[in-house]
Amino acid sequence: MVERQKEIALIVILNDDLMLYRHDRAMERFTGLRPPLYDKMKTVGHMPLGVYCLLHDQTGRPLEEPRLAQLTDYRDAIKAAAPAPDTTEQAKAGILAGPSSVYDMVTAFLDTVIADKTVSKDALAAFAASAGPHIGPLLAAAAHA
Repeated sequence: MVERQKEIALIVILNDDLMLYRHDRAMERFTGLRPPLYDKMKTVGHMPLGVYCLLHDQTGRPLEEPRLAQLTDYRDAIKAAAPAPDTTEQAKAGILAGPSSVYDMVTAFLDTVIADKTVSKDALAAFAASAGPHIGPLLAAAAHA
């Protein structure tokens, strides 16, 4: 499928390189195009997705130690990244309407799930629904960057 798409047009972003495939032309490479804002907005915007992926098949039963360890590692990695997920400056600059609460939502939800050692399907759905409206502006800012 990728090879067929390359014949038409395909954009691939890998690290800080953008690779453009068009028709039968040689691949064109553009480097240094991704500003730090892109990484920040994409990282914060995808935090809820990481949580959802770790928990979607674990609802309604006690979490086993390997999954609890993964959740703890993910939470620790997010917390270690602070203050990087802070979007106060982006709000002041008008990039976002206000500071994003995604980081706080994710860490609070993870702390609860880890403490309870379980998550219900309804709790996970409520988390995803509450995070949803906050993700769009972050990803739009990343796309704009």
